[in-house]
Amino acid sequence: MRNSPLRLLSFADGYTLLGCPEALESHVGHFREKGKIRAKSLVPSDDPFGELYGLAKSPRWIFRNSERVYDARDGDFMLLQALGFIETVSRVEPDQFGRVLPYVEKWASRRDEILAEASPLNIRWDANAQKYTLLDGSSLPDPDPNRYPRDLWRPDAAGLDVDLIQEREGPHHASVWTDERVHSGKSPSAATIRVFRPGAKGETLAKFAVGGENPDMSNGWKHIGDRINIDEGVELQAEVTVEGATRESPVFIP
Repeated sequence: MRNSPLRLLSFADGYTLLGCPEALESHVGHFREKGKIRAKSLVPSDDPFGELYGLAKSPRWIFRNSERVYDARDGDFMLLQALGFIETVSRVEPDQFGRVLPYVEKWASRRDEILAEASPLNIRWDANAQKYTLLDGSSLPDPDPNRYPRDLWRPDAAGLDVDLIQEREGPHHASVWTDERVHSGKSPSAATIRVFRPGAKGETLAKFAVGGENPDMSNGWKHIGDRINIDEGVELQAEVTVEGATRESPVFIP
């Protein structure tokens, strides 16, 4: 696997540290004396999935219970990295939970479909552009970072110190959550914030309980969030109800 993309993949998805971490400076002298800088940058393979699947069938595969990559403990973690590498030529829309590659067994068919579409692509690594392209040099346009702006509503009601935030995650899903500032010695009236479509006010898409007693009597933040299924371009609105009075937000298009 001389050109393996695995040189660029991480096999660890987290770390546990005990005590004080070593200072980086303590290693500089050793590597200054014995280290060697690569003459060339690492280059991903033109067949990242083929290399990964080949590794799963080789003696080097550390997850001995399975030869299928996504059945292994961290197989999905490596497949997600491979999908991230090729997002310039093949882009997957996250599901309603924000996952690019579903791992629950009941969605196995969707996972297999994603991998079946991505694996056989004829691609190459463009060293100048530092990205994958199709063989003719073309690639997908870069995502527009301003396509889905974040909307914020701060209701002016009965001493509440809370923001409702809405942000789209894809063409069919959006996240909504509350950020509430809790102040020591203050207990505003309990309130409910509800999210709905203006044309279907009776259908609650998300609901949050805010305000009320602060048993810890300390300053801090409370975050409550939810994901909703809502197509791009569809309007949303919210209302806060406190002490029997209801106030509505402006209309948003997340």
